[in-house]
Amino acid sequence: MAAVCKRSHAYGRVAFVIAALLLAMVAGAFAGFRGAMATRTVLSGVRVGGINIEGMRYDEVRHVLSSRLGERLNRGLLINWGWGQQFIVPAAAGISLDADEIALQALAVGRRGSWLQQFKERWQTWQKGYNLSYEFQVSPQFDIVLATLTAQMNKPPVNAQFKALPNGDVEVSGGLRGQKVDAAELKESILAAIYSGKSQLWAPVSAVEPEVTTAKAHALGIRKVVSAYSTKFNAGDFNRSENIRLASQALNGALIGPGEVFSFNKRVGPRIASLGYKEAPVVVEGELVPDIGGGVCQVSSTLYNAVLLANLRVDSRVPHSIPSTYVELGRDATVVYDYIDFRFVNNTQGHLLVQAQVIENQLEITLLGSEKATPTRLVSRIEVTTPAPVIEVEDKTLSPGQEEVEQKGGTGYVVSVWRVIQEPEERWELIGRTTYKPRPRVIRVGP
Repeated sequence: MAAVCKRSHAYGRVAFVIAALLLAMVAGAFAGFRGAMATRTVLSGVRVGGINIEGMRYDEVRHVLSSRLGERLNRGLLINWGWGQQFIVPAAAGISLDADEIALQALAVGRRGSWLQQFKERWQTWQKGYNLSYEFQVSPQFDIVLATLTAQMNKPPVNAQFKALPNGDVEVSGGLRGQKVDAAELKESILAAIYSGKSQLWAPVSAVEPEVTTAKAHALGIRKVVSAYSTKFNAGDFNRSENIRLASQALNGALIGPGEVFSFNKRVGPRIASLGYKEAPVVVEGELVPDIGGGVCQVSSTLYNAVLLANLRVDSRVPHSIPSTYVELGRDATVVYDYIDFRFVNNTQGHLLVQAQVIENQLEITLLGSEKATPTRLVSRIEVTTPAPVIEVEDKTLSPGQEEVEQKGGTGYVVSVWRVIQEPEERWELIGRTTYKPRPRVIRVGP
């Protein structure tokens, strides 16, 4: 029993000695921390971005950071993105470092918060070290550099193209994958590369697949020129020519599935000044007057003739009130956005693709599909001609016998349009009849 008591007393003395030593160590460490606090030097174990700054005063920290981290800002950074690369100097690109603020943060380690919080942070720093993170500052200049880099890296995908060959076949050229970079992610990648001291990086780009890939283009089964029609216009009339170009550009590439109803207005969209359309002559109540979008009806009329040659079913077509100069009588199709539309149905078994292009003073519209249409021609026949009535209006401002034409007027017609199918044997199909009412010729005469 006595031996047991002696061993217990011995263990107690050992525990007391160990506790005393630990307390002494803590007290010594705390005394060291208090000394560092009094002399305003960085505590032992503190680093900034991996740079050891323990025991340094404010000016020393500032000098070391400006030198070591500033070196990273003045070192060139090579940015790669697959087919290109760009070399930038971060400092020249608008990226900087606030060494004063970082030095203050380093000195604040173990000296902030309550007494208990300070003691805890100092103890952890002494035991495990403290690596202080920091951030670079960016100026508006860097936003400009970033926008330039993004523009260089972004590459839009290219859809597979259909090309009509002289023999009536259609060739498919491969689509190309594009590339896109996220500007915010690129910014973080650049700052992270500078932070870690890298000399180059690969930009975070992602592939962008084309809407129509080569495989998808072949799957559509578009192999032949179904039909084509072209009209001419006065290229010297800039406004009207520009309207034709814009409308044909919007029409180009329209893909129409089997059984689908195609709407000209829905595809081309509104003809308004904000979209680039100009003021040019349009037909209003039998007369030509200037309005936004004049000339677009030539595009719809050219398409109408290509549709007739392709033997497609017309769902909605309205003629002009007066004959058009760019197509034969009875073969025009007027359109007014959200009011008068031209629509037809793809009554074939495959997809149809509309190609529209302007070459000098000529508008060409081609329909591509799975099979070429049966050789066909269109014929317009004038069935009735009605001369323009003449109306004389007395005008006292004119001299006796003097005449002035106030309104030219126009001849009226009833026209039938026929589709002549030439194979296997010629046969005529009536498409429909169009009536153009005569417009009176108004003459002012002196009393």
